[in-house]
Amino acid sequence: MNRKIVLSICAVFFCFVLFCFVLFVGAVNSAEISKLKSQGVRFSFNNKTLVKCPNNFTSIVIPSGVTTIGRSAFSGCIFLTSVTIPSSVKIIGESAFSGCIFLTSVTIPSNVTTIGEGAFGGVKSVKAEGNTTFTIDKHGALLNLKNNEILYLPPSFSGSYTIPSCVKTIGKNAFFNCSNLTSVTIPDGVTTIGY
Repeated sequence: MNRKIVLSICAVFFCFVLFCFVLFVGAVNSAEISKLKSQGVRFSFNNKTLVKCPNNFTSIVIPSGVTTIGRSAFSGCIFLTSVTIPSSVKIIGESAFSGCIFLTSVTIPSNVTTIGEGAFGGVKSVKAEGNTTFTIDKHGALLNLKNNEILYLPPSFSGSYTIPSCVKTIGKNAFFNCSNLTSVTIPDGVTTIGY
């Protein structure tokens, strides 16, 4: 009987510690989100989706706990030069960073599994370190390995680009703002070209 009481006390104590940890982490997130909301950043009702960032932001650290960067969330933020995406993000919506021409680099966290078309149109470079769904080729192009799709080529790319043979889809706006791109070699396996 004593052993059952000890185990029960241990279980209650463990639950209490876990509850306090979750409460503390949630409080930190709530404070970060509240601060950003006071600056005009919009979030979904449950604070899991960053819906829209005001166009005057120059940098932002997206709070941990956000799982989605919504469609066009940073579109038109031409003054944005720095963004930090937490590992909690799994989805980056269509045109999320489109037109962020002064954003020098975006690092895609390892947990991201979905990136919408045209998500990085105009961004100078994209990195995907430790991500098994997305990779960067030797020219800086963002490839979705799961869907065999090219999503992005850096606007600074100059010359002729040969799309890797594994690609079946050329994403919408994959070559956005690539004014020095002179030609593209498309492999036979490509069946879909975004518009």
